[in-house]
Amino acid sequence: MVPYLVSLDISENKINCLTTEKLQSLRHIRELHLADNPWTCLCAEALHRFINSRNLFCSNTCLDVVLKDRCHNGGFTPRPGTTITPSPPPPSTTMHPPLPLPDFHVNISGSCFADHDGKHYHCSNGDRFILDQIPSWVSSIELYNCYIEHLPASTFSRFENLTELILRNCSLNEIDERAFYGLRRLEKLTIKGNNFAVVREGWFHHCEHLYRLDLSNNYLVEIESRAFHNLKYLQYLNLEDNMFSCIYTDSFTHLSRLDTVEFSRNPLKWRCWQELKQFLEVRTIGYTDHKCPYDATHLVRDLQKDGSNRPQNYTGQAITNDVTYFGFILTVAMVYSLR
Repeated sequence: MVPYLVSLDISENKINCLTTEKLQSLRHIRELHLADNPWTCLCAEALHRFINSRNLFCSNTCLDVVLKDRCHNGGFTPRPGTTITPSPPPPSTTMHPPLPLPDFHVNISGSCFADHDGKHYHCSNGDRFILDQIPSWVSSIELYNCYIEHLPASTFSRFENLTELILRNCSLNEIDERAFYGLRRLEKLTIKGNNFAVVREGWFHHCEHLYRLDLSNNYLVEIESRAFHNLKYLQYLNLEDNMFSCIYTDSFTHLSRLDTVEFSRNPLKWRCWQELKQFLEVRTIGYTDHKCPYDATHLVRDLQKDGSNRPQNYTGQAITNDVTYFGFILTVAMVYSLR
């Protein structure tokens, strides 16, 4: 439920029961609109007691018709519709303790704006409920500089026409495996500048038409073995600026259409970097060619080049020092190459 809700309108639906337990947490609620629903008698009586106990405003004769005519409640006294006005906010001495204020870093409302065609929305400075400001027919959503630590299941399920989704700098720590459920038309997904560490197996199960995936600039250290298994149309993958010490090639074996992988600026072990590079070259997959931070070959070659440029009039002590230094660097390079 939404704890700061003041008014709730569920009139003219097909609801036959709403348990009062679901309403108890709405400590600031002052108005209920319940008319023209097929309420059962037991639920109508319970709702009537709840409304009276909280002195709430209930419009359009509220539950009078159900209780008096259909439920034959002889002891029922209708609420006088002409004199009822919404009750003022509860005083500070209410029996319910006041809710804690939201963290001052969180802007609950945020703001959204649409492009000229109305199909591309950009939202910032809100929590995940900022999605309520976006109509369901849009084709592109960008959320940036938001405070969304957790994406629950079916977060985007009502956006059936969505083809592009961008989650940038949203403080994401955890993503439910079914968070992207229903996004069967999604083609481009960007999740960058966040705080999560593992790419989970079930995230992209319903995103079979995805062809571009950008997971750069997070804190990723692991990709679960079948995380990309269902992405048969994936062409571009960006894993740059993460914390991978090894990116295992098993993650890419089922990606028959993959043609570009970006993985620079990760602290990759030298052996893993070599295996990944060879795997991509054999399959003619383009990649970011960068110098591995633990590349022993380059380290030794640089040292040899540096030595060849020195003057030849070494003293015996200088030669001894250089040999010792070279042996130390070579040992370090061999250790890194075996990691």
